[in-house]
Amino acid sequence: MEDVKDDYLNNVEGFFVPKKEVLLILKQKAYSERFQSPKGQKDKIDILSILNADFNFDFYKKILGKYNLKDCKENLKEIVLSINEVSELDLNKFQYSKLKKKILKNLG
Repeated sequence: MEDVKDDYLNNVEGFFVPKKEVLLILKQKAYSERFQSPKGQKDKIDILSILNADFNFDFYKKILGKYNLKDCKENLKEIVLSINEVSELDLNKFQYSKLKKKILKNLG
């Protein structure tokens, strides 16, 4: 359990919460199950919000490799490519285009 806490969780005010990279994977799984619903659309916005923050792509890819979740990387690319702007995050077409390029470059 100590390895899990150290590797995948942050302690925030006494509570253990998933690191952003772990949270992204959880959000991707939720999105894949409900992508056609309003909650799925909220998941998509949450995914992009996580990626718009200080995100460690190397750690994310390491987790995907360790747990054989390589399909998550391709699914994430599809999500990123399916959008042109995210008004909920105040990302217009130009700003989102810059974010999209950064994400796709880091995913490889």
